[in-house]
Amino acid sequence: MKNVNNKINIRETYDLEHRDSIFFENCKNCYFIIPKKINKIIIYNCQNTRFEMNNVISSLEIVKCSELYVLIYGKLMTTQLDFVKDSDFHYLYSNGFVISCGTDNVRINTQYHNLILPYHMFLQQYITNINTWIVKTREECLDPEGYLLLE
Repeated sequence: MKNVNNKINIRETYDLEHRDSIFFENCKNCYFIIPKKINKIIIYNCQNTRFEMNNVISSLEIVKCSELYVLIYGKLMTTQLDFVKDSDFHYLYSNGFVISCGTDNVRINTQYHNLILPYHMFLQQYITNINTWIVKTREECLDPEGYLLLE
């Protein structure tokens, strides 16, 4: 896993491989471009930072961040948001799911829809289907055996 820690006022591009993962930590006032498809992106404790993801990624996790601007050009199946506030997420394609917990004032945008996630309390997960724009609690998405159904 490649680690980016506390970079300030830097525009970064990486020569990443498909199997690589990248971990952004404590980044403030930064601008990052991820030009290739990679396995996983984790963004932790970043503030006032812009991310552009130019191709398909399999997983995006964002934890304890504020004032992010995330532009996703490729298809993304799952975005996990934990304790994220005052941030914007722009998806080129209207597909996938946003799983959120402890978020406040998070805006999700596609070409045709805009949604503001209201305050999502701690210890309660919400799932937003970007195709239908339906928001449900995690419990509403469980099958009888307790498996999470995202469809």
